[in-house]
Amino acid sequence: MFRLIPREEKFFEMFEAAARNIHRGAELLVEMMEDYHDPEKQADAILQVEHQGDTITHDIIHKLNQTFITPIDREDIYSLAGALDDVLDLIEAVSDRMLMYRVQEPTEVAKQLAELNRKLLQFDQRFIPAQATGEREVNPHESPQPIDSSDVVSLPRSDIMSHDV
Repeated sequence: MFRLIPREEKFFEMFEAAARNIHRGAELLVEMMEDYHDPEKQADAILQVEHQGDTITHDIIHKLNQTFITPIDREDIYSLAGALDDVLDLIEAVSDRMLMYRVQEPTEVAKQLAELNRKLLQFDQRFIPAQATGEREVNPHESPQPIDSSDVVSLPRSDIMSHDV
């Protein structure tokens, strides 16, 4: 369709890159929880992914400031970029706290939470490209590892990690 004033569609590509990067951070957190052999190195790898996420977020905001007509509301683009950045910041914060509190070994609950987070972000990674193509629904049961209500863990925060202080 011809448009007198072109609309910038690159935002969806940038959101897809952000979603892939977040999912990579979640995978690294699961690896850290499952194989806690060198937490400093593992936390550094997560930090590098978080820095990549910051770069993607800055690129989105920069593009937003340069674009006259956007494919969705400007406020929605800004909010989504911030929310995606927050997710990766929180993943990095978990790995940082593992070091800060000198966690000797993640508990089983911490491992389950990291895996649940990864599964949820896998769905998020599929949802963003679907919106770019105009699909209205994404079926979570089509995922190779569907999210089940039995995956949800409800324990007090004190039970999530064991540590020596």
